[in-house]
Amino acid sequence: MRNIKFIAVFILILTTFWLSAQTVVANKMIRIEFQTLEKNSNDILIGSVIEVLSNGERIGIIHGDFDGLCVVNVCSKKIIDDKITINAYGMKCKSFTNEYTVNSDSKIDVYLEYGESKYQTLNDRRLILHELKVPICDIEIQSLNENGNDTYYRHCDGRIKKKNEIPSNEIYEWDKLENHKSDKSFSK
Repeated sequence: MRNIKFIAVFILILTTFWLSAQTVVANKMIRIEFQTLEKNSNDILIGSVIEVLSNGERIGIIHGDFDGLCVVNVCSKKIIDDKITINAYGMKCKSFTNEYTVNSDSKIDVYLEYGESKYQTLNDRRLILHELKVPICDIEIQSLNENGNDTYYRHCDGRIKKKNEIPSNEIYEWDKLENHKSDKSFSK
């Protein structure tokens, strides 16, 4: 009888450890790689723009490269119920919307169809970004270089810094604060 209780407790402990090993670590960065392809020909579509949403809220926007790859890193806590929705815009392609389940690093093929689109050349990408209310990096960087060093910017994580305190390779992650007084009440 004593051995049976010992074996039962041992099995219970092993089961508990096995179940806890199966749980997903919360608040980790998830890498999602999108490959944009034309639906009928499987041609790689360069320069696509993909907006990533979860529960109707934008959690990322990606610009494709010349290999048709769009990569985004998203904090897992921003993905509600393991579901994302993408809005994809490819050159000379119809816009595309679809929902996916994502709970770990993923690679997703996105098939777009050639059709009527405002996005005809790489230069038209600015139109799509403007419609999505996304700052265009080269315009933002140019305006940063024209502003004085007393101008404040806010990072997406809430930090506030002066222009000259922001590394140039991170400048696209910062938004200019309008009508901001340069007082010492803001943390750096």
